[in-house]
Amino acid sequence: MKRFGIGSMIAVAGMIGGASAVASAGVRIDLAVYENSSGGDTSKLDLWVDVIDGGSVVDFVFRNDSTGAAVISNVYFEMNSLIANGSLAGSTGNVAFSIGGAPPNPAQPAFLYGGSWGGNLMRVAASAPAPQKGIGPGESLTVRFDLVGTFADVVSALQPNASDGFRIAQHVISVNNDFSVWTINTPTPGSAAVLGLGGLVAMRRRR
Repeated sequence: MKRFGIGSMIAVAGMIGGASAVASAGVRIDLAVYENSSGGDTSKLDLWVDVIDGGSVVDFVFRNDSTGAAVISNVYFEMNSLIANGSLAGSTGNVAFSIGGAPPNPAQPAFLYGGSWGGNLMRVAASAPAPQKGIGPGESLTVRFDLVGTFADVVSALQPNASDGFRIAQHVISVNNDFSVWTINTPTPGSAAVLGLGGLVAMRRRR
């Protein structure tokens, strides 16, 4: 598990969260673009996960509120001791996912995003063809885990300033029907400076 410094990004995430078309039923965690090798425009992306307390389980509802073309094709949960026994628990629209899939790991996060990926607790991928079966605008996918720790522990671990947190990564394809990006839940304060004036834009992405 890694240490993620910064609480300043929480305010940024809140600003982005306010623009969402769907109200959170639990705790909203925004997923920020951390890899955009094409340098494409990600200003229309709005990607987040709704973390919902189910008592003995916790649901992660992945939402795509983007106002332009973008499809979430892969989701990765980093190794951690707070949740276990992941399963696919539901979806909307044409979304269809299965456990596993390629690539086996997300693009390696840089230091500003917590450093090297700590291994997968679970990964899921869209069925073929991914552009049609992934999570498109207005659609969602629910992944459910048994709670090992408490719900509060899970929410705390997903925050940018978590001392013993874990990350969630996504591969987003067909962004603007052109390129792909990778997103993650824990950008650090330094990344806000790197993203600069386009930072708010950079927090949503994928193909």
